[in-house]
Amino acid sequence: MSCPHAHPRFPTVPTNPAQNLLPYIDLPRVEGANVANPPASRVLKSPHEPIASLYGPEMLLIVPFSTEVKVYSILLQTDVPVTLAIWKNPPSHLDLGTALPGSATFHAHHPAHSIEPIEHHLPRHRFAGVTCVALLLRWEEQMDFDNSLIDVSYLEFRGESTSISRAIGSLAHVVYEKKPQLEDHKTMASFMNNTLLQ
Repeated sequence: MSCPHAHPRFPTVPTNPAQNLLPYIDLPRVEGANVANPPASRVLKSPHEPIASLYGPEMLLIVPFSTEVKVYSILLQTDVPVTLAIWKNPPSHLDLGTALPGSATFHAHHPAHSIEPIEHHLPRHRFAGVTCVALLLRWEEQMDFDNSLIDVSYLEFRGESTSISRAIGSLAHVVYEKKPQLEDHKTMASFMNNTLLQ
């Protein structure tokens, strides 16, 4: 059965566990709206601890990064089918009342009851220069709003950091000469000319 929505086509490039963005997530600042068991960051840490919606079939997660990153994909595991609305660098006032799916950067559909997390590839050209991601999970098919809850048992972001590493040993050493001598800096052309002349 095909999805009734029009989804953009873009090439998907395989990712691997080494591209987990957890080291770049600012865990103390992760927020969750309508989360029954805060903090919402518990679902990102290893081992992953499930989170659930407090009331109704929707949940909003705001995940800030400590450095600029490229997000390639999101791995997710839920107990019900959900529609994902994903914002790149969302406005600071975004909450469940203002998170209109039509304004999201990207949309995806997530099936239910997967044995393992399902990877949702994102269009890489849209998710470069990311400092924060907002993720709205909504169980669309459920009509009984009061008794419909979402359980998220796994959430992972994959990609890479785009900032320059300042780790010890990663800085280049530059040597400046106070009085450079031309003889100390022979070029390949001068070497070739001297060789040909001999």
